[in-house]
Amino acid sequence: GATNVEQLMQTIGANASSGALMANGASGATTGSISSISLRGLSSIRTLVLLTGRRTAPYGVGFTGDSVSVDVGSIPLAMIDRVEVLKDGASAIYGSDAVAGVVNFILRRDYVGGELQVDAGDTQHGGAASKRAALTFGFSDGNRFNLMLSGSLQKDGSLLGSERKFASVGYNLALGNDTTSFHTFPANVLDVATVNDIGGNPSAPQCQLPFAISRGPVDDPFCVFDPSPLVTLLPKTERATVMASGKWTFSDALEAFFEASFTKTKTRTVIQPVPFSFLFALPPNNPLNNLAPWNGLYPAGYGALTGTPHGLGSAVSTILLQPGTPFYPTALVQSLQNPGD
Repeated sequence: GATNVEQLMQTIGANASSGALMANGASGATTGSISSISLRGLSSIRTLVLLTGRRTAPYGVGFTGDSVSVDVGSIPLAMIDRVEVLKDGASAIYGSDAVAGVVNFILRRDYVGGELQVDAGDTQHGGAASKRAALTFGFSDGNRFNLMLSGSLQKDGSLLGSERKFASVGYNLALGNDTTSFHTFPANVLDVATVNDIGGNPSAPQCQLPFAISRGPVDDPFCVFDPSPLVTLLPKTERATVMASGKWTFSDALEAFFEASFTKTKTRTVIQPVPFSFLFALPPNNPLNNLAPWNGLYPAGYGALTGTPHGLGSAVSTILLQPGTPFYPTALVQSLQNPGD
């Protein structure tokens, strides 16, 4: 069964995946851990979410691009009595944010007792493990007074591209697909005076993982960087939620009630390293543009690199190592100049 509201809403056919946001999105769509509802694929902007018939606070982070989308993942499942779904448009009553329909979460009003839920799960091939604990209490005098309090803590592990075969490699040379980068660590080295003759990587052909790999003779004597294994497919997430509701009935015509909730979500999304290289131009107003050895201080049309696939000039980001400097790879250059030694 469902362990949270997001999973519960996925069982409703009218809740389309198109236009909805999932809390664990990272690769290609960083959602900020919001779980939204999209009736008939018209997005969360056009789907009104109510809590016991009343509007609730929208999500506080602007990943949805609007000010009306509600994070249903912040509603404890144990607090819900039932869910009412109006699949027809209700804009005449509620406004344009109900064009797709209305989802009304009805909270429990007379719960008495205690409830403890503990869930744990893992994937078949590892990664993205999940743990959740929820505690719910309800008090009542049996007639006029009722108070309900629920708290939950959920932790979801991350899933990296390296943990799934379909996402662990970013190239297929047989099909002409190649998303690797020439810029590695340790770095590939090119002699600017004889770039077509001298160059290589000090760790080739073994190449030092994870920031340098060798795909065989096609790369020799260089290495390449494949960022795919370091992509976060699913982010590491922690969510803590506390929700309370209560009522006091004074008479058949008068009742006081309150509802309060607090949710704290922490999401860690790691974007794969982006190599700082001569392939990425920096604008003139970038602070690095005026610092050696990058960009503006790098001489335009320098040496044999001009007009080559590795051509350099002003407003390109690379590091030029001069002989005699501490980082100049003297041994590597000498070995490339005299491969038989």
